Amino acid sequence: MRNSLRPAQNPDHADRAENYSSPSDNPTSVAEDPVRRQQERSDRPLTPEQLSSARRLRDIISNMEADLKEQVDKLVATRN
Repeated sequence: MRNSLRPAQNPDHADRAENYSSPSDNPTSVAEDPVRRQQERSDRPLTPEQLSSARRLRDIISNMEADLKEQVDKLVATRN
């Protein structure tokens, strides 16, 4: 099993895993930037465009849920 999903069984792999630093450990990491940007965005009020987009998405999701419920009801009815 060369590509084992459990590398910790090999002591060398376990040591390497403990010493590994992920990109998020580095404060200047690119991987951390989206998280920081999202936190900064969450502190600001939404723009009118964002509110409008959110309303449209909510309506789309609501319509999709209604369509899905209708399809499920039809499938249940045809199954019985």
